[in-house]
Amino acid sequence: MSEKVLDGFDLKKYDTPEEGQQGLMLALKNCTTARLSYCGFSEIDCEAVAQTLSSASVLRELDLSGNNLQDSGVKLLSAGLESPNCKLEALRLSRCSLSEISCDSLVSALKSNPSHLTELDLSRNNKLQDSGVKLLCGFLESSDCRLETLSLRECSLSEISCDSLVSALKSNPSHLTELDLSGNYDLKDSGVKLLCGFLESPQCRLETLRLCDCWLSRISCDSLTLSLKSSPSCLRDLDLSNNKLQDSGVKLLCGFLESPQCRLKSLRLMSCKLSELSCAAVASALKFNPSYLRQLVLSWNNLQDSGVKLLCGFLESPQCRLETLRLSHCRLSEDSCVSLIKALKSNPSHLRELDLCGNWKLQDSGVKQLSELVESPDYKLENLSIRNRVISAFRFKTCDSDVRLHPNTKANESEDNIHLKPPTSFTPELQSESAHVSCSFRCPGRGVFQCTLTGLVFVMTQEAKLQYTTVQWDESLLQPAGKTPAGPLFNIQCCEGAVCQLHLPHCETKDALLSEELLSVVHISEDGMSFLEPLEITDTHVVVEVTHLSAYGLIWNNIKRRFTSVSCQVLLFLQPPITTAHMQKLNVFLLPLNIPLEEVKAQHQCSQYILVPSKCDFSKGQTYTFHCSEAQSTIQPENETFTPSFGPNYHPTFQIRLPSDTEEVTVTVRHKGETDVWKRVVDLAGYDPVETSNAQIWQRSASTSSGQRGWRSASTSSGQRGWRSASTSSGQRGWRSASTSSGSDPVEKLMCCRTQFIERVSEPVVCNLLDELLERRVITEREMEEIAREPVRTKKAGVLIDTVRRKGPEASSALIDALCKVDPFLSEHLTLEPTQVVQDCNRGKDMNWICVCL
Repeated sequence: MSEKVLDGFDLKKYDTPEEGQQGLMLALKNCTTARLSYCGFSEIDCEAVAQTLSSASVLRELDLSGNNLQDSGVKLLSAGLESPNCKLEALRLSRCSLSEISCDSLVSALKSNPSHLTELDLSRNNKLQDSGVKLLCGFLESSDCRLETLSLRECSLSEISCDSLVSALKSNPSHLTELDLSGNYDLKDSGVKLLCGFLESPQCRLETLRLCDCWLSRISCDSLTLSLKSSPSCLRDLDLSNNKLQDSGVKLLCGFLESPQCRLKSLRLMSCKLSELSCAAVASALKFNPSYLRQLVLSWNNLQDSGVKLLCGFLESPQCRLETLRLSHCRLSEDSCVSLIKALKSNPSHLRELDLCGNWKLQDSGVKQLSELVESPDYKLENLSIRNRVISAFRFKTCDSDVRLHPNTKANESEDNIHLKPPTSFTPELQSESAHVSCSFRCPGRGVFQCTLTGLVFVMTQEAKLQYTTVQWDESLLQPAGKTPAGPLFNIQCCEGAVCQLHLPHCETKDALLSEELLSVVHISEDGMSFLEPLEITDTHVVVEVTHLSAYGLIWNNIKRRFTSVSCQVLLFLQPPITTAHMQKLNVFLLPLNIPLEEVKAQHQCSQYILVPSKCDFSKGQTYTFHCSEAQSTIQPENETFTPSFGPNYHPTFQIRLPSDTEEVTVTVRHKGETDVWKRVVDLAGYDPVETSNAQIWQRSASTSSGQRGWRSASTSSGQRGWRSASTSSGQRGWRSASTSSGSDPVEKLMCCRTQFIERVSEPVVCNLLDELLERRVITEREMEEIAREPVRTKKAGVLIDTVRRKGPEASSALIDALCKVDPFLSEHLTLEPTQVVQDCNRGKDMNWICVCL
């Protein structure tokens, strides 16, 4: 390694095997900043980092966030922190699965070494709790403590932690200037009241206080106002977003805003249940004390045009120094544009950034006039966020050509208007392979294009061909980061630079969208995995900027997901009748709303999709039951817990067995068997069983034209979908005699369905199959371990089926039996039945027909 001192070292940029990471630790010795977040670190890696800290290292900033270090890893790391050679100034351990034990280790180490540490981030360790903070305060009250920034976001804290913090910070003339306690729902008004005991102290040097998502009310506003007015305040940045403050709380807070003691530069009140009354109070207060505030965030409040008009009364004031105003998702229309344009023109304002995203009633004329203010050198406005784009100007505007459209679009193009229009809808070409659908479409040129099947929106910079399909999530990659899938994972291919923005459809309810940092986007490529912050979240889509294409998908922040309700769809698929039993099966799918219907149809081509109004809201983790008006129906299972599934494999949630002559049923989904959440009348009269010479084969009662989906007799012409007799020509799937095709050979059966098995079987099912096969002595423990070690799901499935297949008919039969037991829906789709049934079919000459899926 070079002895030259480096500014930064990012392990994620190195393409090295896991066993080489410890060797790369040598590079830390000559780095001032080490970014090692989300790198899959273990205890061994912590020991290597500790050795680096104990040596004569120049390392000043260390980020280990997103690694499952646990308390044992931090204990090893603390050995380096307590070394006199350690001069670390910033330590970030966010989302590292830590508890109070880690706090004890850290405090012991930091006390023993007269600390240089000025920044400590322990956010998103929800096992830290009050007991951990109490231990941490043992360091805060130490005279050696030089900590300036402390982040305890989402650590499951209550008012007890506030009491501990206040006591510690009062006892030691504090250096602390930034405190983040956001996302601790049990803090509440009582916790803030205790904090205010420190805020009003002459020793308080706090400049930034973040209390977002702490379940606060107007009572906290009253406490804060009283304490901050009582003495000259150092507070410059206050974040109270995502709390139910309401207009009454903001009115109380304005008592501090209009006070000469107030020196606030940034005030964030996003999603606080505010109306135009809050705008009136804020505008009035800022007129009294206008010269300090630089940033005001009022997004996700029901301000409407009347509220913005009142705010503009302050913007027009020559004393206004506001530089950033955020009003996204405030239900604004063209009237707000008129008010803002008038205010900005009447006062050559200091305003540099204006956010109006998510206000879909804004018209082209108003947007165009605001854009002209960005272009004009006479106004300071540099960034305008509106609809699905950001219009930016260079820092020094010398001429109109300095204006540029962000991102990746040319400033001097006259077609900018195309970004102000709704997306152009298109229906892609479909290719169905192994029960999965891939889409392709050639975009004719620059513009915004929306796929009617998937809901994806592409912002194009040039003519190009798009190709995209859904692929399997690997949730094990997301779990260490506290994330879970929130939509399908799309693998997208297009020429470099042709797509500048991607809009991914989400399945959030309106209430859920009020939660900050709920959704983000993961980008998975050959270089690894990265998380992208949205440019905008609309009522239907999440907008991200893209540079190069591969796999993109929506993800939930598990901790931020307070709302469990998900916008969903109930899909019904009717299977062909089992004529010997005089019954038919209706499969019911409870799926998130952003699952493409065509994907589900492609995987269940054997069944007929029944079109009924499908939209409904379900709550994650809640229990639902399904009910049918048909007295002779049977339903399985009796109840089911709703877990959102994002594919690419979709299995029924419920299955109803009905008499084959059923013409109409009323079906209902109930929450906990009591409250109806979805109820529809379903017409089944259009499908009738018809006798044929060999078997009863389903066909539609009216003659179906070529190319339409239906159940047809054996005489259906080639290429049309139907249920066919054994006389169907070679290569066509249908209802076949037991004496046709590969018949009873289990090895051949596995070979025929190998590709679909590999693509469709899920990771949990593979693990269960391994257990079953080991118990049956089909595979050895060594074979099981080798298969389980395969990192890729498809590779694991391929090795499993090939290993068993090579062992012969008995082993293959055992795998088929195990699959029918573990995943009956997948085995049914693969037309695999327990081997005992197959043997019975071969022995019984009177049993002439077995089902082979079309």
